[in-house]
Amino acid sequence: MPSAQSPDESTPTDPTGLGRALADWRKLRTPDDAERARTYTQLLQLTRTTARKLGAEDGKSGAAWVFDGNTDPTRYARCLALDEDGDPAWDSEFGVPAPGPLSGGHADVRTANSLLADLGVAEILDDEDSRGEARETIVTAYQEAFAGAWSEEVLRTARYHANAG
Repeated sequence: MPSAQSPDESTPTDPTGLGRALADWRKLRTPDDAERARTYTQLLQLTRTTARKLGAEDGKSGAAWVFDGNTDPTRYARCLALDEDGDPAWDSEFGVPAPGPLSGGHADVRTANSLLADLGVAEILDDEDSRGEARETIVTAYQEAFAGAWSEEVLRTARYHANAG
């Protein structure tokens, strides 16, 4: 029987509670469709939460490469001005580089399949998600968090250096 831990409960070694939900799913042997559906729903909620957390961490880390010690100081001002104006040039100059997160287009980065494997849900989704809806929701959560954290970090860095100069 699944544990009494709520989906919002976490531990220091399992900050999102996903590990507990995965363990609960693997122990579930009941033919009770309602219990199975409830446990699967909790598992997906925690998986999306963890995917967002990983996406934000990876986006912030990746954004550290936008500027370096040789960046012309005018680039910081340009970054901030383009953002303030809502200019689409911001995306091509400072946004997430194509082909984007989870594309497999760069060495040593996650792919959609490696993300699901890292989260421990790849096999579960192979069995339970025949239309790919849950998979798409998890991947989208990661990508949106990645892009948001990327932008925040680029702008934070630009503001810091623009104000320091």
